[in-house]
Amino acid sequence: MSDVDEVLAVLSSRGYRACQLEAGVAAGRLALAAFALGYGATGLTFFDDEVARFFATTAACILVTAVGVPAYRNTPGGLPGQAHELAGYDRLMQQLTLQLNRPRAALTGTALGGHRRAAAARVSAGGR
Repeated sequence: MSDVDEVLAVLSSRGYRACQLEAGVAAGRLALAAFALGYGATGLTFFDDEVARFFATTAACILVTAVGVPAYRNTPGGLPGQAHELAGYDRLMQQLTLQLNRPRAALTGTALGGHRRAAAARVSAGGR
């Protein structure tokens, strides 16, 4: 986690980009280490304030990297330009289609719905 206020005080508007760059480099290194050990990793971005409350910190959370054992194993692909069949592609597409066709009301009350409502409220109030 980074103290964004301190960085902004020193670097002005470039400070947030500097924090993002540092977070990205750290997340990349963590992901490479996880993959080298046979684990999976993924970076997650979000609204800073909500995550800071979740982690009970005053620091700004810019990026979180989740590391763990994935429910699947990667399969080796072919050389660039060579066709390779994706195992389970049809099943994956069926799952995605079902999720995309779910009624939007199912999202009500989720973090995603809350983010959209908060963003709409900020825009209607003239904020960002």
